[in-house]
Formats: sequence, structure tokens, C-alpha cells
Amino acid sequence: MPNIPVIKDGVVVNVVVVEEGAHWAPPKGCVLGPAGGNMGDLFDGTAYSRPPEPPEPTPFTSPSRTAEQKLLAAGLTVDELKTLLGIQ
Repeated sequence: MPNIPVIKDGVVVNVVVVEEGAHWAPPKGCVLGPAGGNMGDLFDGTAYSRPPEPPEPTPFTSPSRTAEQKLLAAGLTVDELKTLLGIQ
């Protein structure tokens, strides 16, 4: 029994094994594709391909100025802000 790709919107969303002679239909909005596709593959109506690799995540960079630097630029010190907020 071959593995049968289930395709939705051009993407293989499942791969099923259907026994010969079984009366099984894919879920609404899905179609059965030709053998050969794997989960996540893209299907253009003719051939399967792997989706492109996601881009590398951008490393977090700290803001150019720290909160303390911003307070100082506004004319406040950390201690003054703590006093204003009632934090000891």
C-alpha cells in the first residue's frame, strides 16, 4: 500500500495509507496527491518540492541607550525615580 499525500492549498498536510478498495475521502478542502510527497512538501500540481528554509533569526541587540541613561537624559536619577514611585 503506497503512502498517499493529502494536500491542502499546495502543501502536504498529511500522508495516509489507504487499503486497496477502501472508500476513503480526504477532509473537506484537501485533495489526494500522487505518491512521493512528504509532510510539509509543496505541490505545484505536477511535482513536490521542499519549502525554502526559514531565514536565520535576527539576534537581539540591546537598545542603544539603557533605561538609566534615558532617566539621566531626562534629568532624573534612578534613586529619584524610585522615590517618585514609592519604591525603596
